[in-house]
Amino acid sequence: MSYYCGGYFLIEQQARPSYVNTDIVPSTILSVSSCISTTYPNGFNWFTKYNQDMNKEIIEICKKWIGIKLESDQMGWPDVFFDLETAREFYRKFLFPFPKLRCIGIGLKVEFVKDFLDYHLSNGEGISKCLARKRFLNDKEKFLGYEVLGYDSCVLHSFLCNGLEEELPRFGIILNSEGLISTFEQAVKLSEYFSSMDGLEAELYFPWVLKKYELH
Repeated sequence: MSYYCGGYFLIEQQARPSYVNTDIVPSTILSVSSCISTTYPNGFNWFTKYNQDMNKEIIEICKKWIGIKLESDQMGWPDVFFDLETAREFYRKFLFPFPKLRCIGIGLKVEFVKDFLDYHLSNGEGISKCLARKRFLNDKEKFLGYEVLGYDSCVLHSFLCNGLEEELPRFGIILNSEGLISTFEQAVKLSEYFSSMDGLEAELYFPWVLKKYELH
């Protein structure tokens, strides 16, 4: 399948949230939603983890670097890289003390891109800006699964944010070891169902593919 690139993320895999159903969600999960996972950069407090004496200097360098990348359309606010090499560069420059970070690319099947952009392109930022470039996601790396995500104000929202994992059994869906959906067809059914519901953090949900890329 061909997917247009929604961007690349640097993510720290998390233990499942305490509020989810432990019979449905595995003990560790991977999500590109910053509501569930820690994504980088998404604020600068993470610098305190490794060298407090250099915090101010490193933070200023990092802010300048991010500003340049935002202006040159190589990155979108707050945490999405528009190409793989920019994500790797950020990791090399600022995140080398975090060896367990994962680089995850997300993509949306071509047939869904128009609906996404019709609804979200007006803000012109983040994932919508990356997706509007209509460049294909690098397809040479490891397929992880699908995540059904909503999008609002430059923030991705996992269906887990609303406790919607309780809906999975009715569709016969069992999450894989990453906490992701295994088939495109299942992800489409869930995205349509969630989009029909009221009161969620986003109005529309889409089936995004997630792939893992090497950082070096």
